[in-house]
Amino acid sequence: MSHTTIILSTSYGAVLRYPDNFSVDLVSTPYICKSQQTDSFNGKKKKKKKKKFESRQPNRGEIAQMEYFAKIREDLLQRYNNLLTASRTIGYLPVQQPAVVQPCSTKSETSGSMNKYFCLKADDCVLDLCNDTIIEGDLDEKFIHNKSDVNIKLKTQKCVYNIPGLSSFFMSDICEFDLLMPHLVCRKYNLIVIDPPWENRSAIRGKKYQWISHNQLTSLPIQLISAPGGLIVVWVTNKTKLRDFVHDTLFPSWNVATVGEWHWIKVTTEGELVFDIDSLHKKPYEVLIIGEYRVGALSCVENEDIPPDAKKGKLTLYSEMSTPLPYNYAFLCVPTRVHSQKPYLGDLFAPYLPTNPWCLELFARNLHHGWTSWGNEVLKFQEMSS
Repeated sequence: MSHTTIILSTSYGAVLRYPDNFSVDLVSTPYICKSQQTDSFNGKKKKKKKKKFESRQPNRGEIAQMEYFAKIREDLLQRYNNLLTASRTIGYLPVQQPAVVQPCSTKSETSGSMNKYFCLKADDCVLDLCNDTIIEGDLDEKFIHNKSDVNIKLKTQKCVYNIPGLSSFFMSDICEFDLLMPHLVCRKYNLIVIDPPWENRSAIRGKKYQWISHNQLTSLPIQLISAPGGLIVVWVTNKTKLRDFVHDTLFPSWNVATVGEWHWIKVTTEGELVFDIDSLHKKPYEVLIIGEYRVGALSCVENEDIPPDAKKGKLTLYSEMSTPLPYNYAFLCVPTRVHSQKPYLGDLFAPYLPTNPWCLELFARNLHHGWTSWGNEVLKFQEMSS
């Protein structure tokens, strides 16, 4: 059993680390934005670009982002300084780079040698595993579940994957999400973490990933898979229009009420902010918008998927639990150099969840012990060296 990912927890914030057995390459020095690299470039072309940029007036989106930043700047800096001091006091910072080990799990044990073989057919929908297994066939659109409490190895023709204990996964694009639904509606998830591949200009230009439209997000059937009072956690970039979309459109479409807005403060292994706090282009934080699923909004619809107790009004919302979830909070964590790789949030939200909660991650790129994960790159960080 691995230790918690919580280094310290206070009323104003927390300090996280990545789980044991996660292959990480932590950021050790701050990044420098292109606009800060004026001393390194002396060509006329660079000067012209700089002059053109400085003469341009900010657009409405940039003005909105600056206004949002002005509101949170002092509070965020205070939380950062407090967490930095506490981390150094307990000796956590500076962080030593861990050895590169096998991918994410919250349990470090693995079962014995390969002793099971499956030949997956096109019409196979579910595969329950208990031991290290060799699989021949396509893993796409198959619900695969590790029923054992320890890690197992899943060997395919292309790779060997590390599958954490009691974890499940389904690999598909969003257009095949309906194939996953029969496996989700039998559980009502207490925590759903969503890290959408948001559309942005750099993603479109560089074709870095397949982005998702706002309509596709609102069509996700969160009402059918969330427990009454379940927490819905959405990662957003620092674009104000995305924050507004989640608050004003996405959450209402799911019958979800906003209950928190948290910030991941990104620091180097030495504790420095990864970007200048006042940089116009990049910020040293990311935003988590937290919502609570409210069944009452569905009272006008006779929905068979709503639990009987919910229909009778016998609900235990997280706002009614003994540990209230703070609306504003921050956590400090050293990011990895892998694009958009997020910290594990299970331990951070544990105080606000019931015992042994059902947890689901959408658009996942790795697996966690006891979680269900879905995405078209769900095994990306589960590959083993052999």
